[in-house]
Amino acid sequence: MNETPQEPTGRPDEAPIDATRSADAATPAETAPAAPAAPAAPAPLSPAGPATPPAPG
Repeated sequence: MNETPQEPTGRPDEAPIDATRSADAATPAETAPAAPAAPAAPAPLSPAGPATPPAPG
C-alpha cells in the first residue's frame, strides 16, 4: 500500500528519495557491524602491552 501513495504523488523529489531510502536501509545495517569493529581495534592494543608482562610472569 505504501507504493500506492507514491504513484499519485508523481513528485520528482519523492522518487529519488525513495531510491535513496532503499540504499540507506542497507547502509545502516552494514554500518552496525562497523561500530563494534572500532572498539575491537583498541582491544588488541591494550592486551599487546599489559598482556605481555603478566603472561611471562
